[in-house]
Amino acid sequence: MSFTYTTLKSAIEEYTQNTQWGGTSQIDTIIKQAEERINYVVQIANYNTKTKSGQLALDGASVTETDSETGPLAPVYFKVRPRLVLSCSITNTSTEVTTATTANISAGVLVIGDGITAGTTVASVDDATTITLSDAATATDASASLNFTYSGNAWSYLLLKDYNFLQEYAPVDATTGTPKYYAFYNDAEDVTPTNAGTFSFAPVSSGDFDYETLYFFQPASLVTVDVAVADTETWLSTHGANALLYACLVEAYTFMKGESDLMQLYDAKFKEALQTLVMTEQGNYRTSFRDRQKAA
Repeated sequence: MSFTYTTLKSAIEEYTQNTQWGGTSQIDTIIKQAEERINYVVQIANYNTKTKSGQLALDGASVTETDSETGPLAPVYFKVRPRLVLSCSITNTSTEVTTATTANISAGVLVIGDGITAGTTVASVDDATTITLSDAATATDASASLNFTYSGNAWSYLLLKDYNFLQEYAPVDATTGTPKYYAFYNDAEDVTPTNAGTFSFAPVSSGDFDYETLYFFQPASLVTVDVAVADTETWLSTHGANALLYACLVEAYTFMKGESDLMQLYDAKFKEALQTLVMTEQGNYRTSFRDRQKAA
């Protein structure tokens, strides 16, 4: 079972035996309130969590992540790892670069450094000392310092702290090293671009690092999606249809000032459906290889 905006609206009206909502705006509010209630209770991959990755620059103190749908609401983790830094010789503005060694460098990894175009990757590793880049270098440098993504370096998970703690821990930008702490604040309403969240960290990075963050965000509403494409489903209306329906009925009966016993029934049904949704997504269901069978 799954819902589109149209079928969910019809289900709410049939369960409540009510078609008088004072226009469609009120039932839209009910659906959005139900989605928000679920969103703030659960954290489910592919529904309301996302990962973003990038690079921290030398002497960097913060990064800002933007989201095409909505600004991130809260971070789950932020991790960093040092990049592989090598001395290289760029003899001309071609795509070939000579290094002391090509050990731990593989095709597809990102390359950063002076004379390297943003977004350049390793196209191929030609021999023990030569690599080919995806884009030609912009300058000649006999002793260029280039850094490469290197999966062999271990990730360090930063500890989430208040921004004031970061200021006290590293009060000046000259305090550099491997970032250890981070703070998050959502400044989507204050700066351009909108739908953004900023991660600050301390100490300021002493070199180039890869980073990855997992954050919790507000998915697009079924009401909003249907404005652009009629009768479209969302992840929640497809995979959490029961939880969404009963959450809507709780909100609808609150609006209608319905009978308390029916409110309690719908609220219990909502909590049961929500628990089932979370357990299914986390893989916490029983199989014949675990709880069901007992040794003879």
